[in-house]
Amino acid sequence: MKIKQNPKAIYTKLEDKIVILEAEKGRVLTLNQTASFIWEKSKRAIEVKKLVDKLCQEFEVERKIADKDTQELVKKLLKRSLLLKA
Repeated sequence: MKIKQNPKAIYTKLEDKIVILEAEKGRVLTLNQTASFIWEKSKRAIEVKKLVDKLCQEFEVERKIADKDTQELVKKLLKRSLLLKA
């Protein structure tokens, strides 16, 4: 599955974290370092599998764990319409 950031998403980078404003819902979501890495890489449409590959290259993490965590994050951000299927 290919995903990309919702172009309407309002966010900023603070140090090694991304802070996303969900204005319509009055919520703020703060992404940790690895989630922020995934967010940054999804500015353009990208296969989730490639995201996992890049995550494993950037961080010392087992592929199985990276895949599970990436799938969970993508599902969460798709549900909130912060990521879109591309």
